Amino acid sequence: MSLKDEDESCVQAMLFATTYVFPMALKAAIELNLFDIMAEAGDSAYISPLEIASRLPTRNPNAASLVDRMLRLFASHSLLSFTLRTLEDDSVERLYGLTPTSRFFLKSDDGSLASMFAVTYHRATIEIWLNLKDAVVLEGVDHFQRVHGTNMFEYMEKDPTFNKAFNEGMVAFSIITMKKIMDIYKGFEGLASSVLVYKIQKP
Repeated sequence: MSLKDEDESCVQAMLFATTYVFPMALKAAIELNLFDIMAEAGDSAYISPLEIASRLPTRNPNAASLVDRMLRLFASHSLLSFTLRTLEDDSVERLYGLTPTSRFFLKSDDGSLASMFAVTYHRATIEIWLNLKDAVVLEGVDHFQRVHGTNMFEYMEKDPTFNKAFNEGMVAFSIITMKKIMDIYKGFEGLASSVLVYKIQKP
């Protein structure tokens, strides 16, 4: 293996080792409503981290710098777009804008992937992934029940935050999915209304 190939393999391995950084940063951005703040600036607007930080309930003097680092990460994955602006003192600041992808995380009556993200990265869900090894090595018990001592539906009765996140996530997913189906499938044309009926079978 050449030195160049070894370096590229090392960089790729480092990316795998730090993959959790992106979803954790995205989780924080959603909880801070960063994308919604950007959307309020206008459809095609670019906004600075300082402007965004000024609209957050924070006393941290480094908030703008931290926001910039998060948004720069998203821009490197094309979740956001960015441009540069030269200031009067000849310094340069980054401005960030929404992309069609990031708009799926905006709060919306048409469904938001932010709701799905909330259940995917809820503490109850994360703890399952942290114990994934046991699901492979051990057998005979549902993995959720092994980690939490009860099945998912009974757990939701004990943890209202997970219950809320799960239900809102499923509603958002259903809205987004059915909207796409309705855009393509024309069999419902002419109907005044339609009703989606489903049943969750408890184990």
